[in-house]
Amino acid sequence: MDEISSFSQSERLFEEIIPNSTSPLDLLPDEIEIYLSQVEPQLCGKLIKDLGFHFPLVKVDDKSAINDENGRKEHIWPLLGHLRRVRRVKLDQTLSVQNNKNDESNEGKCRKSHAPPTKRRKMNNQGTNKVSLEVMIGSVKHIDTLFEDLAETDNKRTESQTSLEVNLKELIQKYNLKLVKRIVPGRPAKSREELSDWAIMNEGNGWWPSLFFEKQSTTYKEKELELDLEEELGTMKDCMMDAIKDEEIHIKRNELAKNSQIGAIIVDPKTNNVISRSQDEWNEKLNESGGSKEKYLLLENVLNTPVLMAIQGVSRKEREGATGHGMDSDKFKGGQYLCTGYDAYLTREPSIFEAMALVHSRVRRVIFGNPNVHDGGLGGSEISVHSLPGTNHRFRAFRVRNMEEFY
Repeated sequence: MDEISSFSQSERLFEEIIPNSTSPLDLLPDEIEIYLSQVEPQLCGKLIKDLGFHFPLVKVDDKSAINDENGRKEHIWPLLGHLRRVRRVKLDQTLSVQNNKNDESNEGKCRKSHAPPTKRRKMNNQGTNKVSLEVMIGSVKHIDTLFEDLAETDNKRTESQTSLEVNLKELIQKYNLKLVKRIVPGRPAKSREELSDWAIMNEGNGWWPSLFFEKQSTTYKEKELELDLEEELGTMKDCMMDAIKDEEIHIKRNELAKNSQIGAIIVDPKTNNVISRSQDEWNEKLNESGGSKEKYLLLENVLNTPVLMAIQGVSRKEREGATGHGMDSDKFKGGQYLCTGYDAYLTREPSIFEAMALVHSRVRRVIFGNPNVHDGGLGGSEISVHSLPGTNHRFRAFRVRNMEEFY
């Protein structure tokens, strides 16, 4: 372990491809100013329902973004979807305790008048805690915009702006709201430790209740990006050597086009077993072809690349495992996505459409050797399919620093 730990970053065999893209959460400010109001508990539920309809709390994601004039995503600030709508504030109030003598005299009077004694209220000498409810109305920036005097530019106001202003005035009057400004977290906590620090602020009342997104936190991302050197020098290295053997078979047979003579295997990282090899699937296709014409069509099919054949090999294995079992097969019960949790090892960077096929198959990682500057889908052609915003799956991608070390 000491020898492994001594490896510097420059001596590592693999390098992760992390696109130079900014997460929407990274753009959020540390603090933001909001309007809030104290509300009677019995009115709180109705107010929250009305606010949710007219002034919903929008979360930071692709749905909260609009396209700017250049077609790029532009998020509408400020967004408050990471905050709770209501905060409970404990108020300490010391209640006076009646003198015991007065209590005894009162009880005596009750007995003389034959009236039942009044029940004595139990009071805590230390005082009791009462709760006040604070409801967040919206950001100061948003609310002030609605209340600005726009008489000179009334013709430029949209119908939705006017409607929101009317609705807000009606809510203030209906619930007798007293708007107060308050500074609250402008972003979700970056770690559970930071969230705990926020919770003990303001004498235990907390800063403001905030949602915590574990998988979007800084600590989770840093941990996720860690790559065990023992894994890198062991499993990943061995699997890349196996992919090179797959490539050598394709080159030796010389049946695939030159730009398709690459190695591609699918590996289960839990067992380190190879699930599918592109050359095995190619053999199956050749055996299924009835004659020279079918073989010619097979060779000319642009979809029959080693990457896609490796994915199809996983599908073939699942179909074979399901034979005679149908939907009761463990393969089907485990999910319909072919490569969920699997790793793909390729001797060359996949093209854009191959990278998208890997996205749809739900592969866990893609590790490749030589870059593909022509139409590489993992950064070679300045397109990183594995981390495109808005896709329903993303995977981690690694490239070999020096492919010559493997030959």
